[in-house]
Amino acid sequence: MVFRADATALDPWPALPDDTALWSVAAAALDTAELNRLDREQAGD
Repeated sequence: MVFRADATALDPWPALPDDTALWSVAAAALDTAELNRLDREQAGD
């Protein structure tokens, strides 16, 4: 038996919703002072 994926095969998984907005950069993250503060926090300063 040979498995072939072709355009006529049924897709068993439902289409996923568009989650682009969840992966966009928050506006506050673009603030240099905030980024520096977060860097210092991560470094333990």
